[in-house]
Amino acid sequence: MRDARNQRPVSGAEVRLSVLGPDMQKELVTATTNSDGIADITAELDEDMPDGDYEWQANVSGSTGKAEARQTVSVTRSFRTMLSTDKPKYQPGQIIHMRALSLDTDTLQPATGRSVAFAVRDAKGNKVFGKSEATSDFGIAAADFKLASQVNEGSYTIAVTIGDTTSERSVLCGTLHPTEVQSRTCS
Repeated sequence: MRDARNQRPVSGAEVRLSVLGPDMQKELVTATTNSDGIADITAELDEDMPDGDYEWQANVSGSTGKAEARQTVSVTRSFRTMLSTDKPKYQPGQIIHMRALSLDTDTLQPATGRSVAFAVRDAKGNKVFGKSEATSDFGIAAADFKLASQVNEGSYTIAVTIGDTTSERSVLCGTLHPTEVQSRTCS
């Protein structure tokens, strides 16, 4: 904080930092400015705070008067998500079993009760499947997609999105040729 008349730092000013959102206003922390007019503030948001746009509001009062500053912030969660399928290659008519395990990046705890969107794109980039599921108490969500009896053969992209995080993997779809069957057989 600086004095508006002479631009000198104001020490000992009280700074109150709040977060404002739809139907909410919560004071996060109170601090005091140092001899340079600076208040070093660290604030933590509630763990269950919904994703969305909020506004930081700083109210400052000191010996030279009062001031208010606002800034818009976006709260999003970032996750680590492992996407898996039951096998790497599928034939027409088979079911692709997809499973996602999501952890909160900061805490490495399971991302519980979060919406997860599964999507499958065929070899030509056409979206052929989409479904949303909620994660379990263990951060797991699953979906199944049955391939048609005639498919665009090639590499299919499977994606899962949770919050601002998307994870992808590829699987092959098409008929197995006799040489592929032999090379996959164990002796």
